[in-house]
Amino acid sequence: MKKRKDGRYQKKVTLSDGRQKLVYGRTIAEVNQAADALRDQDRQGLVVGDTTTVDEWAKTWFATYKSDLRANTQAMYRNAYNVHILPYLATQKLRDVRPVHIQQVMKGVAGLSDSMQHKVLLTMRQLFTTARQNGLILADPTEGVKTTPHAKPQKKTHLTLAEQEALMASLSDPQAQCFVGLCLYCGLRREEALGLQWGDIQGDKLTVNRAVTFIGNQPDPVQELKTKASHRVIPVPQPLQEILAAAPHLGLHVVPCVDGRIITRIGFRRLWEGIVKDLPFPLHPHQLRHPNVKAKTKSFSNFLQFFKDALYVPITRQEYLGHTITAKTYKVSYKSKKTRKNPEDKRYFFPNTHEPLIDEETFALAQKRIATRHRPTKSEEIDLFSGLLFCGDCGYKMYLQKGAGTLERKHAYTCGNYRNRARNDFLCTTHYIRKSVLKELVLADLQRVLSYVKEHEQEFIETAN
Repeated sequence: MKKRKDGRYQKKVTLSDGRQKLVYGRTIAEVNQAADALRDQDRQGLVVGDTTTVDEWAKTWFATYKSDLRANTQAMYRNAYNVHILPYLATQKLRDVRPVHIQQVMKGVAGLSDSMQHKVLLTMRQLFTTARQNGLILADPTEGVKTTPHAKPQKKTHLTLAEQEALMASLSDPQAQCFVGLCLYCGLRREEALGLQWGDIQGDKLTVNRAVTFIGNQPDPVQELKTKASHRVIPVPQPLQEILAAAPHLGLHVVPCVDGRIITRIGFRRLWEGIVKDLPFPLHPHQLRHPNVKAKTKSFSNFLQFFKDALYVPITRQEYLGHTITAKTYKVSYKSKKTRKNPEDKRYFFPNTHEPLIDEETFALAQKRIATRHRPTKSEEIDLFSGLLFCGDCGYKMYLQKGAGTLERKHAYTCGNYRNRARNDFLCTTHYIRKSVLKELVLADLQRVLSYVKEHEQEFIETAN
């Protein structure tokens, strides 16, 4: 430390990377305080002496983290920053931004929709999270900041059956009929319907291969689908088949511009204005696919409920064997409506009280199958020994344990009773068997049996019969 000619003190601080920084102060205590603050920043992994502004980091962040996103997603981030964040934070240093500054930005968009508020907050949160990960700031100023919810009536998400019929009856343009039919009957998104080509339609099925979004007025040449699941094969209902059969082939796409080229933003706007101009109710393109999606979801849920009621329940309840069982549940207190299951030994069993609906053999076979059911893992794989292993001490099922990043040779089966010890009254001991060891034992046993069969084939056949 030394005293300068201007009366201030200066001190040289050596950082962990070998660089040296000078700190200044009017007093010795002030210089020491500044030196300690510099060392703290260095110990915490911050880039010492960094003066990056929010706007400078936003440009780096967008080019590094968002350049490979779809054009519409990039436009969402760019619009949220340029319109709503830049006027408040652009010239501020990243290290000087505090939660109060973030709250000022959110106050500026408080009157906008919940969706827009969420986009602005999401953009700021990603900006400052990546800045903290790169050692530019110590804490994230967006932590704990929330949007301002608005009390508003629920938006209409889909068309009624009468509205669908009125919409289709009002259309005379073949292109408009094709677009509305694709969304309404097949549940395609707007961009998927615009990207559909005649070659994607084969008989009574169509394949979703691309999506047309717009950059300015022109279509995005990437034509990437929204998700992997968006690539799908969909059956074409009879009404849509008739619409497509009557539509003229003006170009490669089913819904092109009037000159046959791929549709532009202005071309679609004119098409949509022609669709809604005579309608007595408001309509958004996204509403067209909701009746189809909702109907599919409801149909599938109805099927699952039917399967449970008609097939699964009879093979799990002894009442269908002709017996009556009472006292299955009990109440903890007369003050509460909550019930709990009674153990088997506390229930009342009355055999053969009515005509059975299924026989004992089928019921026993179903119980055995349920007890050894094979459930796929998160990676949609069914384990080799699924439902076949039971604990030698308590008789409970054994489950495969394989943590993320664990080597395959360390995968092991453990007792389910011990694994669920927090919920079970009965505790088993902590023991396991490696999957690799079990496979070797089974393989050795199979080889022994095959060797015996090879040497004593006739004897084995007689024993098996």
